[in-house]
Parts: sequence; C-alpha cells; structure tokens
Amino acid sequence: MAVGDPAPDFSLPSSAGGNLALSQELGHPVLIDFWATWCTNCQADMKLVAQTAAQYRAQGLRVLLIDFEEQGPAADKFLTRLGIDLPTLLDRNGQVAHRYGVPGLPVAVFVDSQGKVTAIQVGQLDQVEVAHDVPAAVVS
Repeated sequence: MAVGDPAPDFSLPSSAGGNLALSQELGHPVLIDFWATWCTNCQADMKLVAQTAAQYRAQGLRVLLIDFEEQGPAADKFLTRLGIDLPTLLDRNGQVAHRYGVPGLPVAVFVDSQGKVTAIQVGQLDQVEVAHDVPAAVVS
C-alpha cells in the first residue's frame, strides 16, 4: 500500500463494543493509528493523536486506533491511564497491520473521505507533519 492507493477495508472488534469497518467511515477523512501498549513511541504519540482528533473533529475527522496483537483490557487500561477517551480496534492477529504493510510501530495512515491514502507516517508522529497531512486528507 502506498500514498494514492485505496485504503484496504477491514472490520475489527472495538473496545467500545461491536465491530467497526473502515468502509463505515467513507465520506469522512480518517486517521488510522497502529499502536501497542508495549511501544514506547506509541505512548508519546497518543497525546498528539488525541489532540489531533479533538482539533479536527469539527471538520469530520475520524480517528481509528488499531491496537496491534493485544487484547482489549490492556489497551483500555493504557488509554485510561493516559487520559485518552478514544475507543481502540483490536487487531489481535495482526492481519490488518500486515495488509497495510506496517513495518513497526507506531504508524499513522491518513485517508481522505473517498477512501484514498493521502499520507503515511512511520514512527513517532511529528506535529509539523500532522499539520500538513490532516488538512490534506480533510480537503481531498
């Protein structure tokens, strides 16, 4: 998968209950954040992800946190400890991360309202890149 490609659809169980599919978010820009509780850089990222979610909520941005190969309770405890009020999707066997070609954690994938990948950030999020990548996904 690369910038300009359609984002692969997926359906994963949510810590909020039920399943959520990327296709349900068509019509909205989406930030997909692959992370895990054991990932130090993911911990640093999570505050920026939450700030980004709040800052761009009015423009329709949806944020999908995808917890890599862990169970729900660990993810929920981690997010609660950080004061993050976003549900996480559980990629228990890593299949979605594999489909997205995630080389390591964290990885952020920006998808426009048409379902096209507009940017990929590998490694810890950078505020300057977020300030560029989110608006590009929002206006596409």
